Amino acid sequence: MPSKDDALTGAQDALNTASAAVAEKAAEAKQAAIDTGHALAAGAGELKANVTHTAVVAKDAAAEALSAVNERIPHTADEWETAGRDLLASIRRNPTPWATGAAVFLVGWLLGRNSAGSKK
Repeated sequence: MPSKDDALTGAQDALNTASAAVAEKAAEAKQAAIDTGHALAAGAGELKANVTHTAVVAKDAAAEALSAVNERIPHTADEWETAGRDLLASIRRNPTPWATGAAVFLVGWLLGRNSAGSKK
């Protein structure tokens, strides 16, 4: 039968071995957490760069579209008068699509007006 000191020594050795195993696993877990943190930080940096690039591209596209629209809009009274004459000439050349569009608008407007009136 082992003595009390031998049993105590065996228990102490088992405790030391278990402590070393727990410390090793804790170190592995800490390193895994650090690696995950680094990976997340790198991903966030890449995401920020992508979002910034997309925002710049969208801003540039919007500026180009605005410039294109601004170039086509009449600015002077003479340009507005010319645009009006061109519109009237287009309607006189081919009135069917204009009449169809006006009829669709009128029907939609009347339906919307009647629908809004019935909700009161």
